[in-house]
Amino acid sequence: MMRKILCAAAVVVFSAAVALAGEVKGEVKAVNDDDSTITVTVDGKETTYHVSRFVTVALPGAKELKDVKPGTKVALTMIDGNIDGKDQPVVNAIKAAK
Repeated sequence: MMRKILCAAAVVVFSAAVALAGEVKGEVKAVNDDDSTITVTVDGKETTYHVSRFVTVALPGAKELKDVKPGTKVALTMIDGNIDGKDQPVVNAIKAAK
């Protein structure tokens, strides 16, 4: 019985984590490795996002945030985060946009 309860709880937590994730597609305008931020242009509007220190970068020729070049078309996977006491999205994966 306890095993069923634990499995059900794990499913709920995993589902919630997946539901919180989002994706933003755009073109990289700037990368600031010191501040762990990336600025992307989406539909003509520039937005700067905080990047997790555990970010996964899956781009040709780029394995870390500092390797991501302006002009690259990317898909950013977002999770809910808390920066300076404010809830806001945080980038946890950067990959090539399709």
